[in-house]
Amino acid sequence: MKRHEVSGRRQGYNEGLFLPILALGSPTHPLPSFYYDGWLKTYRAETWYGMTYFVFPPLFGHHYGQCWIDCRNIVDGKNKEFGITYFENSRRATLANRQYCIENPMKFKGYSDSLWGLTACDGPGKDGAKGYFARGAPNSEIDDGTIAPTAAGGSISFTPKESIKALRTMYALLCTGNDRR
Repeated sequence: MKRHEVSGRRQGYNEGLFLPILALGSPTHPLPSFYYDGWLKTYRAETWYGMTYFVFPPLFGHHYGQCWIDCRNIVDGKNKEFGITYFENSRRATLANRQYCIENPMKFKGYSDSLWGLTACDGPGKDGAKGYFARGAPNSEIDDGTIAPTAAGGSISFTPKESIKALRTMYALLCTGNDRR
């Protein structure tokens, strides 16, 4: 393996974003920058619904790293190519996930502008739905009709209006039985 390559399963944009950032800044055992540069080379950008961003279909991949680091102003060599910060990347991924649910290509009952959110979660495990799985959109084959409240909830910082609307809809449906969409 060359010094600038990344091997193994952890390639591309993913939930581990904060790990190499922390490692680069370690005062005692800093990660050599060529490892980070090698990881960036594995990012894959795609355009969905008119937005270009680094893809990781389940939304948890956009949530976890940014729980710990404020990425609103973080730009590195890779996202500089696209003129976006990591925060903007995750905002676009969230909006694309929501738009996928609005368009509802699989025709699942309930998907809408106020009921959306695909990420890793438990599914009912019946009627063709999987148990625990990393569901994602829009470029994932994993969509079995399971909407995860954590997808919209974890996206509040990226899409506050849309996320809170989805959570209120879920509360109305699941906790009160009223569909107030």
